[in-house]
Amino acid sequence: MTLVREYELSLRNCPGDGRYGAFDARVLAKYNDHWITSPNVDYVPQPFIEGARVELLCDGRMGHIDCFQWPQLHAEHYIWSACIPWKSAYLDDSTWKWMWWDVTQSAEDFVLERGSACKVGRIHVDKWRLLETLYNRLDGRTQDWMRRCPHYNGPLKVDAWLRLCRRCLLHLKQLPFTFRDTVILVTFCQRLCLDVFGMLEYLETVLPPATGSFIDAIDHWMGAFTTDPGICQHLFEVRIPVWLIWKPNNVPKDMRVLKEVEVTCPDDIVTDPENVEVGQVLKWNGGWCYPGDTRHLHTREGAVIGLEQFARPWPEPNARSSSSTTASTPTSTGAAASNPASSSSVNASTGAVRVDRPRQRTRPYPPAGSKPRAKPSVAPNAKLWEDLDDPAIPPAMSAWHAALKDLNKDA
Repeated sequence: MTLVREYELSLRNCPGDGRYGAFDARVLAKYNDHWITSPNVDYVPQPFIEGARVELLCDGRMGHIDCFQWPQLHAEHYIWSACIPWKSAYLDDSTWKWMWWDVTQSAEDFVLERGSACKVGRIHVDKWRLLETLYNRLDGRTQDWMRRCPHYNGPLKVDAWLRLCRRCLLHLKQLPFTFRDTVILVTFCQRLCLDVFGMLEYLETVLPPATGSFIDAIDHWMGAFTTDPGICQHLFEVRIPVWLIWKPNNVPKDMRVLKEVEVTCPDDIVTDPENVEVGQVLKWNGGWCYPGDTRHLHTREGAVIGLEQFARPWPEPNARSSSSTTASTPTSTGAAASNPASSSSVNASTGAVRVDRPRQRTRPYPPAGSKPRAKPSVAPNAKLWEDLDDPAIPPAMSAWHAALKDLNKDA
């Protein structure tokens, strides 16, 4: 919590034209042991600024601590996140509303692959085209901005984020996934689109002149909480909705308060946990973190592949004596770099990417002269698939064998 002496705030709080300044309270709300004020909006959203576990929920999003759904603590490296729009602002727009589309298992949204026994599929081609239209509109805005500002060399890499969005769209079009994997990919693509939208809003918006007693924020932006008066001043000047969190004994005595309100609680955000499916490949590395840059980084990470789906088919030579039913499964850790753009590109650029597996065979066939490995023994059954017993055929892959042995070839 940043502590500033009262007289310093008092001196910085006089715009000189009779308007409410950055440290006046257009609204004030008392929440737990803090006071929360805003100089430029007339409501106070419930703050979620304690440490929490960031993880995907059943809708592919992250609930109340998701900066794409609810205002969060300001993060300097993701300053554009305060310009991400509220869902309610664009529900009537035929293109932008797809940034919040919830894919369902209905045939209009998710189409199963023909002949698939694993229930994998893709989003309906009509819905994919609507997502592509969303991408094309963002791409058009980005190209227009780049033509107007060809020499911009600031920290916002709009084109890089847009390329990640395109790759994600191609994965959705070209690769079949389980429904849960599809939900994860669709919402990740939407988060990329919302980031690009927020960046363009931050870079392009022309601030209107102030009129009246208040300098209003741009009402369709999400906004941010802060405990730093300097950040509050900056966000106030660029018309971003801002809420300053105070300790009651640090509130300046001359602060003007227009009205006191109750905090606004979210009522349409999903909080049910994710339902993991059998056969699901994409996993998301959740983790406990505190608000600010770390939480913003976690909410922008892409899914990684679940390596338990690709356990080594054979034990290591020094472990042959152990139980043949025990599989050694490598663990996967998400690569999170300090650079936000590079972090997203590692996780998002290729979607389902196999992470390196240690001590892995690099050739499809055993070397000449080596002793063939024994194949799993299975009781013959005329109604089930069986491996061919021929020395010219490469050794069986146990993962495929386990999946096919229960498949009825007459079905």
